[in-house]
Amino acid sequence: MTKLKLLFSVSCLILLSSCKVISKGTMCEGNSPKFTKHEYVDLGLPSGILWATMNLGSFSLEEGGDFFSWGEVSTKKIYGLSNYKLGKGNDDDDESLTPTKYNDNPKYSVVDSLYTLSMEDDAAFVEWGPEWRMPTYADFLELIENCKWEWKKINGKYGYKVKAKNGNWIFLPAAGLRYNDQHDYRDESFYWTSTLYEKNSRAARLLYFDSKMREMMAANRCSGCTIRPVRVDKAKR
Repeated sequence: MTKLKLLFSVSCLILLSSCKVISKGTMCEGNSPKFTKHEYVDLGLPSGILWATMNLGSFSLEEGGDFFSWGEVSTKKIYGLSNYKLGKGNDDDDESLTPTKYNDNPKYSVVDSLYTLSMEDDAAFVEWGPEWRMPTYADFLELIENCKWEWKKINGKYGYKVKAKNGNWIFLPAAGLRYNDQHDYRDESFYWTSTLYEKNSRAARLLYFDSKMREMMAANRCSGCTIRPVRVDKAKR
């Protein structure tokens, strides 16, 4: 599968050429992480959302962590259509997915009009507990619009340092993507949101980036992508 087949570029692209970071540092400089079982940072965002300092399955800020198909809550060795839990498909046909949940197209299966992952299908909620969830499409847009982004290398790994106006920041490492038994595009990254792609329920929204661009895109739901959890008040879930 090629990246052109894998990714569905949306019509409204978010261009961040003006978002640059001047300061440099390590995780200990200019940051105020909060410690619970899982560390998080308050970026002073309008929504009050708190971002985890590490990816799901990671033990350090620069590690990519685990890979998940959209709506699945455990990792696996092969990320294909034939073993996707929320649909049926043929690994030899990229467009054969028939969603069995989260579908708004009667051509595919029964319409349930679910557009955001339920708690039982949210890997961050299942693995880290009720204070955590996967970010939505809107959460990533808020991060883009309210922070400055700088491509840099931390502890040997490239990614984006995302710095807020209050001086706090998180690091989003480039971790690549898993499809079937392959791990490709290791200098790029694909971060799942919990939001279904509104134009094609075979796909879900994600943040894609490399060293030169950042875009909100969509990908086949069976793809193995990384997850950066967010922490929220239970009443705001």
